[in-house]
Amino acid sequence: MNVPSVWHAPGHTDRYRARVFAARERPAGESTDPRGAQRRVLADLLGFNASTGFGGGHGFGRVRTMDDFRTAVPVRDHAAPAPLIGRTAAGERNLLSADAPAVCFTSSGTTGPRFMRSTASGGG
Repeated sequence: MNVPSVWHAPGHTDRYRARVFAARERPAGESTDPRGAQRRVLADLLGFNASTGFGGGHGFGRVRTMDDFRTAVPVRDHAAPAPLIGRTAAGERNLLSADAPAVCFTSSGTTGPRFMRSTASGGG
């Protein structure tokens, strides 16, 4: 099989090197303030998903701290979001995530079958 190498495309090596070095530096900077990094990630996810059915129903737009989040989204079993997952699988969008689902599948799980979904960005 004779496939042309992308390494010989103009600028590919420089773009690859820049991406690798940026990824290498990112964790080092975040490790100096892990709580701050966690707060930024939480704020980003909540802001991105505040207008979803789940986010709106749980007040993501008003959540500012982890304690706010714990109050807004109490621990529950897998059955609680099942109706939203089913509606997403049927084609309705913006229910659990602002990202469109990339795939929906059934997992056998250890406690019985579960219908799952995943987004292109890796979110559940």
